[in-house]
Amino acid sequence: WARIYSFTSQGHANSFGMLLGVYLLGLAAGSLLSSRLRRADDPTGAANLKMVARVVFASNLVGFLVIPGVAAIATAMRYGWGYGLIIPAAALLGIAFPLLCHAAIPPNDRAGAATSYLYVANIVGSVAGSLTTGFVLMDSLTTVQIAQVLAYVGFGLALILAVLASRRHLLEPLIATGVGVALVVLGTSALYDRLWEKLQWGRGLSAADAALAAAGQPPYTFEMVHESKSGVITLGKKVVYDWETKTATLEKHTEIYGGGVYDGQMRTALERGGWLVRPYSISYLHPAPKRVLMIGLSGGAWANIIAANPHVETLWAVEINPGYEEVISSYPVVAPILQNPRFKLIIDDGRRWLVSNPDEKFDMIVANTTFHWRSFASNLLSKEFQELVAAHLAPGGIYLYNTTGSEDAAFTSAQVFAHSMMVVNNVVGSNAPFDLDAERWRRALEGTKLPLGSPAAEAPPKAAIDWLVNSTTHVNEEDPVLGGYVFRDREGMAVFAKGGQLITDDNMLTEW
Repeated sequence: WARIYSFTSQGHANSFGMLLGVYLLGLAAGSLLSSRLRRADDPTGAANLKMVARVVFASNLVGFLVIPGVAAIATAMRYGWGYGLIIPAAALLGIAFPLLCHAAIPPNDRAGAATSYLYVANIVGSVAGSLTTGFVLMDSLTTVQIAQVLAYVGFGLALILAVLASRRHLLEPLIATGVGVALVVLGTSALYDRLWEKLQWGRGLSAADAALAAAGQPPYTFEMVHESKSGVITLGKKVVYDWETKTATLEKHTEIYGGGVYDGQMRTALERGGWLVRPYSISYLHPAPKRVLMIGLSGGAWANIIAANPHVETLWAVEINPGYEEVISSYPVVAPILQNPRFKLIIDDGRRWLVSNPDEKFDMIVANTTFHWRSFASNLLSKEFQELVAAHLAPGGIYLYNTTGSEDAAFTSAQVFAHSMMVVNNVVGSNAPFDLDAERWRRALEGTKLPLGSPAAEAPPKAAIDWLVNSTTHVNEEDPVLGGYVFRDREGMAVFAKGGQLITDDNMLTEW
């Protein structure tokens, strides 16, 4: 459930708190309701145990329906209404525990100790279930398969409880178990059809289907979905939904999404007005970025561009999600980076790797940071993290990272680095004066040939190069081709960051 709600909220910081809140509300309501279902005249505990079996069966059946229910709600209304589905599922779980206490614990002087044993078992089971699901099942099964497994296990447990309650009346539990299993087996394909598409695009999905149908094409599906314990990666054309006309259009380029939120495009071509100016800009910002570190690899487009730069001799990328390597290998436009001799991929948390390798220094560190409002984004935007990055810069080194439009992120950079500027929505920070050279940049762009290692590799079009080089003479001016600022100096950045506040590890400012 946590994965589903995090995905459909695009990893919003409050998604887990909301989920936990409604879950606890459901548990409390169920526990309160259990007193009405308890049989006081049950000396053997069989009647209460039979009720526990029914509740366990019902809770697993309803729990199996929560995920497709959230997906259905997302396509019809605001996804937040989907939190309400947790309440009945959690309430059924809340009913089970008090009833189990009445069925299993005799009313004697050992009742208190026996209750504590049940509580310990409940806690151990909860922890073991979370760890097993998060670290084992999510790395070997899809979300749909996990939902099926949990339903089958739940139905089996309910049947065992029913047998323990009474071995003479098994027809009802056997029929219920058969119906439950049949529903899961026969209903999964329909209930969970295009699960991630529904969760990600919501109301835009049906509009996209209508647009595709009008063009004689099948309904919208992702080109690729990769699931692991590290998260869900989806790839496909972006659905642009118009809330006024309730229609949708599809972008022409394949885009990659991590955890339900935009993570880049699967292309490397530099175009006039394109935002790929950011990774292409490194030779304008630094005279010789020989050793480069990327924090976050994503779809690999930026890595291909940087590795193709004639000044770059070594490119290391630290990526926390190993699934991106498999995704990159599946797309020819970005796959060459994985075989490039300049490139080294490190699977680790970026911050942990920096702490563990204090002696590694780089001419440039690049981070195409995720959206500032997402969970844990503060770990990549805080003053403490930027100071950690600064400690890994060689003399004259530069840090280029994405603010995703956050005034606070830009303000924080200005407090850490003595020199700063902006490239589109990215901040550039250094503790040495910038050595900006437009003609050096032109030569580097002309020498940046893609695809990597291909005999047909080509430099960017002359028109795109001319546009970029010319943009260096229009600092702090909106570019009509880009539709925004290409370059802003420290003064222009101060205007952008006006009203910004300092992000720290403790205040988690951008998330809350």
